[in-house]
Amino acid sequence: MFNNSGILDELRVLYVEDEAAVRLNVGESLMRLCRNLYLASNGKEGLDIYVAYRPDIVITDIRMPKMNGLAMAREIKKHNPKAQIIITTAFSDTDMLIESIELGVNQYVIKPINAEKLLEKLILCANAVCADRAFKESHDLFKKLSEGSAFGVALHREKFLYVNPAMQSITGYKPSELLNMCVWDVMGHRWQHGIKEQMFWRLKGVKMPLEYTEMELISKDGKTKWIKLLTDTVEYRGGFCGLLDMIDITNEKQYEMEILQLNRTLEERVNEEIRKRSEQELLLVQQSKMAAMGEMIGAIAHQWRQPLNVISLIMYDLQDAFADGNLDSDYMNKSVDDSVNQIDFMSKAIEAFRNFLKPSKKKELFNLLQSINDTLLLFGAMLSTVGITVNLNFNEDDIMEAEGFANEFKQVIFNIINNARDAIEGNRATTNVRTRGRIDITGWRTEDRVIVEISDNGGGISPEACCKVFDAYFTTKEDKKGTGIGMYMSKTIIERNMGGKLTASNRGDGAVFTIELKASQDGSAG
Repeated sequence: MFNNSGILDELRVLYVEDEAAVRLNVGESLMRLCRNLYLASNGKEGLDIYVAYRPDIVITDIRMPKMNGLAMAREIKKHNPKAQIIITTAFSDTDMLIESIELGVNQYVIKPINAEKLLEKLILCANAVCADRAFKESHDLFKKLSEGSAFGVALHREKFLYVNPAMQSITGYKPSELLNMCVWDVMGHRWQHGIKEQMFWRLKGVKMPLEYTEMELISKDGKTKWIKLLTDTVEYRGGFCGLLDMIDITNEKQYEMEILQLNRTLEERVNEEIRKRSEQELLLVQQSKMAAMGEMIGAIAHQWRQPLNVISLIMYDLQDAFADGNLDSDYMNKSVDDSVNQIDFMSKAIEAFRNFLKPSKKKELFNLLQSINDTLLLFGAMLSTVGITVNLNFNEDDIMEAEGFANEFKQVIFNIINNARDAIEGNRATTNVRTRGRIDITGWRTEDRVIVEISDNGGGISPEACCKVFDAYFTTKEDKKGTGIGMYMSKTIIERNMGGKLTASNRGDGAVFTIELKASQDGSAG
């Protein structure tokens, strides 16, 4: 009766029909399509089976003893409003057909049942089930990622829609309490109006600049904390909402206050405090990673924004095609495949970011060009969004291999291109001219060295900063956007850990950072 379409293999189907001969005939045909088929002879029996096994698709006759098909469908929709239901009806059942449409029944087939028509309706329902599962998997992936984060992550509309566990440690409120609150309920008084205004525009879908804002938060116990808050506009469940990224910087603020206090005292006390803090130098590597993670949240948003938009467009397109009667199995299959491909891309992007953060355990031969390409693959979208082009210039005949720590080298590249991005944007703000940003990465090999130069058109390094650019805690970034750790750790990684050399200079309209490493001799790196 049917040709197996494949998509129905893993789905569970319930067929409810009171006429034994019809139930046996159609049931035998359905068994060839579905591994899990349930049969029922009336609506009461069908409802009991649905409650017990939750099949994905229900096919039911209308007129049956004990409980008719429409009554059963009504009860099933109470259990699961998204349940896919196909009714089989005679031409004489017009009134019941209208009632079934009002109930939200998904498809119908006129009796006597035509095999091809029933298969067509089954595939439409199966595609809807698969599309819903794909959306749920995407949502679950986001939830899994955010729940493993040390930073507070939340979705907000009129109130919080979702908060990760880290939000409790930051605010002191349990997730169940936060879901009945607004974000401004936990903010200091002088920041509440600004947050309300920003959320108002984000709920209208307005794209606004992405930047961390420092503000005070009042925790549940009444204590004041300092946080960095980043908000973005995302589409979620048919509307716009705010994606919030919250970092507790109370300890950093306290440290700044300590430094200010020390500056008011004698120089000897300052030097003594610096000597004490120098014992904590081993913690700087982790601090540098944590500082980079704030940028990575933005990079993940850039990587995910396009596939999320594509999936959203596919869903709306499916809805329009269905409304216009243009939805066939090929159209639906292509839409599902396109959605799954986008979700697969998002999953691989998250895995790539996780690998970026893993420290290298031991020295190994690695290819510098490959490491640079891996870094640009993760953060290229973040640069292109702000109008910055990256140009790679490498001699194809040169073997760009060195011995060292591949992931730490990637972080050095990230630190340098991230500083170049900030310099280009800062130069635009200063000159009030939005020039096209440019970062050139050039590499070559000498007899015993591999050299990489990274230059930009961000206006260069001032003479005052040039001699301090690699000092710990020194930053030229305004509004406390920098930690002063990145370039210090970059120099430590290249020179102390990998036996190379990292220098900074000016050339033309920007800065140049030069990395030199000892070249490999056997050329075995991939």
